[in-house]
Amino acid sequence: MGLESMLALATVALVLLKPVLCQPVAIEGRILSLSGSAVPDSLPVAVSWPASQISATFTGSSSVTAVIKDLTYASETSIRLLPVGISVTVNGAGTPVVTVSGDTILLTVATSPSQSTVTLVKEDECSTGSFEFVEFLLDGSSTASFLAAPVLPERRMEFIGDSITVGFGNVGTDITCVSSTACSGSFCQLTSASQSFPVLISTEFGAQVQVTAWSGAGLTKNKEAPALQSTGSIIYGTPTPNLPEIYTRADGSIPDSVYDPKSYIPQVVVLAIGVNDFLDSSAYPDLGTWTQVYVAVLTALTTDYPGVKIIMVQYPATLTNAYQPGLLYGNQVANLVPPDNWPVYDIYHQAAFTAAQAAGLTNVVYFELPDVVGEFPRGCAGHPSVQGDAAIAAQLAPFVSQVMGWA
Repeated sequence: MGLESMLALATVALVLLKPVLCQPVAIEGRILSLSGSAVPDSLPVAVSWPASQISATFTGSSSVTAVIKDLTYASETSIRLLPVGISVTVNGAGTPVVTVSGDTILLTVATSPSQSTVTLVKEDECSTGSFEFVEFLLDGSSTASFLAAPVLPERRMEFIGDSITVGFGNVGTDITCVSSTACSGSFCQLTSASQSFPVLISTEFGAQVQVTAWSGAGLTKNKEAPALQSTGSIIYGTPTPNLPEIYTRADGSIPDSVYDPKSYIPQVVVLAIGVNDFLDSSAYPDLGTWTQVYVAVLTALTTDYPGVKIIMVQYPATLTNAYQPGLLYGNQVANLVPPDNWPVYDIYHQAAFTAAQAAGLTNVVYFELPDVVGEFPRGCAGHPSVQGDAAIAAQLAPFVSQVMGWA
């Protein structure tokens, strides 16, 4: 039995064994239920996708604690398991005190006893692991109680893409991803999904957001993430799936977990894919095959999400400014698309859009991102920094407004 099959069976066992906890929480993002309950937002859940968040409103408590268990999966390429990047805030502020007991992690934030909202966010991406969110706990005082769950916005967005959509490296301070002020011991927290351009845009429009993205993923050809940094610490724990595979997964770390698209129907999907297919000029994907797969993705989204608008995003050539041949990222060369390869990337994307129009996909529109990212400092491995993410959001948001009629 292969590793992926074993993981799938383990997930089924978890779903059958976990008792249902109906706590008044609001959940955004792709979340895998571990209780098997049909009740929306029932706990516990497995959290893997970047920017996924769980929130609750409470009163009368001097603190709130998020209880999680480490479900970080094993991998044939892993030597040790990594913590996952999680933020817990109350009313948008605070730094949690972390307590570890066995496989249970407690993240506690102090607060005033007035009405407050606690929010847990998965800041890192699927490749660094998933975790089980069990529940929120209050301080146990007689005045402490949960109120009705926060009301989620009616507007819904989904962003599908690769490392740039994830926000990978946006808080990294070193292009090699090895030395960083964001490091604790041998683990470097290089990514903040909360500051990625998908979250910035959805926040501007007061919309829910679902980020379905994976660093290194291509449409037909991936850039495999390095298993080891040059320091010997693990930074990734699972092979990179391609983008059509990513879309079908409920939990990013469980290949056989099947996502139900009816559980979240966005009004708009921002599709920023295809960068990783063009890293190697000696082995470009076949144009006909690549275009066919792209149109198949667009068709699937159109079928799964009735009435959806789809924005195809093409990144600017300025992203190549960070290209440095031979620059080591862990034990592999760190680069985005080399400058000479960018015209090919452009041709393929234009061909895919033309094919989509020929297929009658009138809900698909095309957006070429202006040259803005190159004006700002870079994060890890030449990816956009937090400032770069903000610049992308500032350019893309007006186009979303135009397409959707959103103010």
